[in-house]
Amino acid sequence: MLLTVKQFINRVNNDLNRLVEELQDHTGRSGNEESEAWRESFPAILPALARIPNPDIHIHFADRGQLSLEYRLPASFSFADLVLLGAHDGRPSAVFVELKHWLTRADSPGSVEGLINRQGGISHHPSDQVGGYVEYCRRFHSSVLANDAEVAGCVWFTRDQFYDAYLQPPNSDLAGRYPCFSVKGSDVETGIPEFMSKYLSEPDEGFAQRFEEGRYAQDRDFCRTIAEMILHPDSPKFVLLDNQRFAFHRCWEHVQKYVFGPGGPQRCVILIEGPPGSGKSVIAARLWASLISDSRLDDGSVVITTTSMAQNTSWGHLFESVAQNRGARGAIRKANTYMPISTHEFGKINKRYPGALKDSESWRDNLSLLRNIGQPFRTEDQELLISIVDEAHALINPEHTSGRGQFGFAPALGPQAWHIMRSSIVSIILLDSQQNFRERENTTIDDIRTWAAELDAIVPGVISLNDAQFRCNGSKEYVDWVDGLLAPDPDSNLQSLSQIWKPIARDMFTSSRVPRAAEPEVADDTEISLKRGSFDFRVYEHPQLLEDALREQAQRDRTVRIAASYSREWRTKDYAQPHEVVDELKDFQIQYEDGFQTKVWTRIWNHIQNGDYSGFTQAAPGSRMYHDPLCEVGCPYALRGFDFDYVGLLWFSDLIWRRGHWIVQPEHVHETGQMNAINRARKEDDPNGPDHRFLLDKVKQAYRILLTRAIRGTYVWFEDKQTEEHVLDVF
Repeated sequence: MLLTVKQFINRVNNDLNRLVEELQDHTGRSGNEESEAWRESFPAILPALARIPNPDIHIHFADRGQLSLEYRLPASFSFADLVLLGAHDGRPSAVFVELKHWLTRADSPGSVEGLINRQGGISHHPSDQVGGYVEYCRRFHSSVLANDAEVAGCVWFTRDQFYDAYLQPPNSDLAGRYPCFSVKGSDVETGIPEFMSKYLSEPDEGFAQRFEEGRYAQDRDFCRTIAEMILHPDSPKFVLLDNQRFAFHRCWEHVQKYVFGPGGPQRCVILIEGPPGSGKSVIAARLWASLISDSRLDDGSVVITTTSMAQNTSWGHLFESVAQNRGARGAIRKANTYMPISTHEFGKINKRYPGALKDSESWRDNLSLLRNIGQPFRTEDQELLISIVDEAHALINPEHTSGRGQFGFAPALGPQAWHIMRSSIVSIILLDSQQNFRERENTTIDDIRTWAAELDAIVPGVISLNDAQFRCNGSKEYVDWVDGLLAPDPDSNLQSLSQIWKPIARDMFTSSRVPRAAEPEVADDTEISLKRGSFDFRVYEHPQLLEDALREQAQRDRTVRIAASYSREWRTKDYAQPHEVVDELKDFQIQYEDGFQTKVWTRIWNHIQNGDYSGFTQAAPGSRMYHDPLCEVGCPYALRGFDFDYVGLLWFSDLIWRRGHWIVQPEHVHETGQMNAINRARKEDDPNGPDHRFLLDKVKQAYRILLTRAIRGTYVWFEDKQTEEHVLDVF
């Protein structure tokens, strides 16, 4: 939907209510909050828009939004508030405007660039926000790349005139690149019009239309720059070792055959399977970098595809830190962006053709209907050259009932993996079937083979990483011990297996019931001699001792985290400042005895802002975790796919050992992604019934993930002492 500035001004002045109604229908946002925001912000921006040199400049209205005139970036879940489209000196231009209807006079500069202190909390600086949109479109918007368009951005405060805090260090350079304006007279009369006139002096309806229809495309030179940094010998985050290198070369062998072989890229699906710590993510990064930097590669996009919000934000943060450019996040795509239409569009079509769209079992018929009515797909067939899918075990398959629900896409349009494969000439899929601990994470290798055959894609033999181990100090034996520990039947070989990876250590256990181990031979500056293949596993009497031990490791520049399964309700989820709540309201409250005193150890779950998990996983500058990496407890969802030197695991009573077997206690499981399974198990009287067994498997998968996050050592506290005694017996 395109309007000129002149048309927009006339509509706001003379037909505002009707305009808002049209936007509500167009965007699917019919709430009072959105309509009031439009009614307040539209008149506020008119005086400055009226001073733009040419009133025939175009404004874009997107098909979905959250506030004002949002434009959805191609293949992204980010929305820009306002985009003005035109040309300057014959060159097409797009200007992104981030509208903020904020009271800003009490705000103050943040601790690092990109942050602002606002209303008692830490907020994203809007100049950095709009800068992300600008960089993304410069590097990944097909119309911008094809037309060599200029892209710029600014911030527009529509409620308050006082924004000096946003211009001061450490954000002065940032605000210089993406300036801030307000509704004060000087900004309205000269500041905004002069800024716009640098980029928009004449209309360009053709470019405006092409921009609106633009798709995801890559600036290959920019991507090669990122690739060079990933492949650089001094980049330790992306180093491959031993069998990982062998697996990489096996995969590259397939790439040579099917991507660079005779006849150009062939439709294929390359499967890579490996347990936790086998280096799947590192292999994914190096495959992407090796492909994008190869001069033989045909034109087209090569992307890394993520399957969860935590994974997406952390991959994006990693690429941004490597490239030192926010635009680098554009090389990462979410699995949901491959779905043909949004849930809002699905609802509109359902209203237009009542009863025509069927349930998830008939997803192929639904896709045929979309094609028959001429509905364009957000990602067309084979639009992408290569998709590399990390953590593919988390993909959702709505062919099964467990894959149906509200997941941010329309399940009645089919499986996520099928659409990724449909949209890509080559799909490289990395997965571990033992890490799909949520009910909806139900995509299997057999599913992928079936869909590949349907899409006429070749599937070479599965590449196995079972003998590779990057985490756990390279100890495959430790991972085997964890698998044996959590196996359905007791493994009598566990104790002998542990002798292979168990190092000589001082104070291996601090539990009062466990005798101290022999004094170690001390290596370098640590208190434990860790040769490759050995692993530092310890049990502590209470959480404070565990925390103290982790802090000692942090003082040695080790990365540390505390983790737990979903054994506590997330009571602080909706708190703006959960760290500030009183201890009685925090998610974790654990009593322990310290001498003759009873104390309480408290923590909150990982605090997620706007779906961004990088504050916890990456300890992003400005976050609480940056200053104290042990101030929050991470859940399996946040930690899956990431590693740290030392992890402290709080083992609660959701999984306990009784009478020679593992038992799940549904009343202690609070994973929202398993609520159907939890409710079924809670209603089931038989603790050995099928619903209990299903939930038991899922909870054990969560503990498997948490027990294998560490590179050097895992420190454990057990709530249930019988479970602790069992683990120590087989240790």
